[in-house]
Formats: sequence, C-alpha cells, structure tokens
Amino acid sequence: MIQKRSTRHMIIAAVMTAVGIVLPIAFHSIPDAGKIFLPMHLPVMIAAMFLPWTWAAAVGLLTPILSTFLTGMPPLAPFPMAIIMPFELATYAIIISLLRKKLVSTDKWYSPLFAVIPAMIAGRIVAGGVLFALLKIYLPMKISPIIFVLGGITTGIPGIIIQIIIVPILYHVLARNLKWYNKS
Repeated sequence: MIQKRSTRHMIIAAVMTAVGIVLPIAFHSIPDAGKIFLPMHLPVMIAAMFLPWTWAAAVGLLTPILSTFLTGMPPLAPFPMAIIMPFELATYAIIISLLRKKLVSTDKWYSPLFAVIPAMIAGRIVAGGVLFALLKIYLPMKISPIIFVLGGITTGIPGIIIQIIIVPILYHVLARNLKWYNKS
C-alpha cells in the first residue's frame, strides 16, 4: 500500500514537473507572456493539490531549476528569477498541500481557493524575502523587495486570475476522475 502510494506520488510529481517545464515554452514565444500569465505556477499548484507537502515542495523547487537548465527560463541573469522562483513555488506547493489536507478533512464545503490564495500571498512574501537576501549578499542592483513583489503582482494579475479560476476547476475535475489515486 505504501509502495503504491509512493509510486503514484512520484508519477504525479514527474508529470507536473514536466508540464511545468513545457507549458512556459509556449507562453515565452510571446514577449513578457511568462511574467503576465505565470504558466509555471499552474502545474506546481495542481501537483500540490494531490501530493503530500514533501513531494509538492520537490515539484516547486525542481521545476524552475530544471527549466532554467533545459530552456533558459526563468533566467539567471540579468535578474536571477531562477534563484527566486524555486523558493516562491515551493512555498506555494507546501502551503497548498498542507491546507488542502487539513481543509478537506475538516470541511465538507472545501474550496481549493482556501489553500491557493494564502499560498499566493505567502509565496510572494517569500520571493520578496529571497530578493532581500540576494540584495544583501551579492546583487549590485538597487531594487526594493516591496516594489519587486508589488510589480510582480501587478504584472501577473492575468496569471493570478487564471490561477484562481483554473486551479479549483482542475482540482475538482481531476479529483473526480482520478479514482485510482484515492484507492490503496
């Protein structure tokens, strides 16, 4: 039983990581579309809906790192989004996974938004914190982490709206149709 569940987790993590690498390629063919629509965030959030927090965190950490090495997105230079995004996406994944597990077990009216929205807020705060640390350690740029976070939110409003709409829909569709996932 534990082996089957672990294998299922591995499959979901691998598929969502692959989707998180491939999906942004389509968006990045249009200038700034990746910053606007945030395509890498969706597969990480969906993975977190079905995985324990450890597996979800791995998807959040590995997706941007592997994508950087395979596609050059997110970039390491001139602005190191490839360093910031693993922390941001891992935060999304951990919070969504933990809240989903707690809320599903205690609330028959559970909505994935109860996990997604707090995760979005925490992920942006972590991104700002990572930028703050990078600025203190070695980045010669003069940018405020607060301005960075607010700019990311403002630019990413279409992506945030898409996440708020698509993640709950995909969660419910997949949860209903992935009967094999819930079986021992």
